[in-house]
Amino acid sequence: MKKILFALIALTLIACSDDDGKASPDSKLVKKITTTGADEGDNKVYTFTYDAKNRIRRMKVTGEANLDFTIHYNEMDLIQSIDDAGETPETILVTYNENNRLETISSSGGSTPFTYEESTGTYTYMGAVFQMDQGWNFLSWFGLGIESYANAKGAFYNVKGNYTILQFIAANDLVFVGGRLDFKNIKHNGQEVIGKISVHDEDGFPTQANLGGLITKSVTYKY
Repeated sequence: MKKILFALIALTLIACSDDDGKASPDSKLVKKITTTGADEGDNKVYTFTYDAKNRIRRMKVTGEANLDFTIHYNEMDLIQSIDDAGETPETILVTYNENNRLETISSSGGSTPFTYEESTGTYTYMGAVFQMDQGWNFLSWFGLGIESYANAKGAFYNVKGNYTILQFIAANDLVFVGGRLDFKNIKHNGQEVIGKISVHDEDGFPTQANLGGLITKSVTYKY
């Protein structure tokens, strides 16, 4: 009887040890994204840490970039300020109107406005026209439609808050490598101009990807 009891205890400890090393699909958060390519600016490492609400608290970018963002949110889980301790330390402010539409991004270089067209649901920012859904996921970029994988999750599937606006604050390839939905392609007049082939794990999260077309780079994800 004692031998059986000890065997059961051992099996339980082994099972617990295995479970401890693996996050459940509902809590899996991307910790590192590495991009590599032949063009200048392609080679970067993003690392992320999170707060208790699964919002990005800190984002560091190294390699062909030097960013160190500490992110602060308002009561609506919207980014309101970013402390950048990177190459050029500064605080970046983000404002919204009464409908929680993006209004301005301000830094030491000045303030840049967003305009929003209610009839089409489109923003314009520094000449870029784009659409977002209610979850702050990009639907179009520079007026080009974005298609996502239908049965797969993006690397940021469980991330809360409107982290996607980091796209406008020096993290200019997040629209291609990150997202709650896994980006598949961008099309112009029905023709694919940027494509992304992803490999997904058993939970549906991307582990690696290759982009081709107007942008060519490889991406790996760690959770």
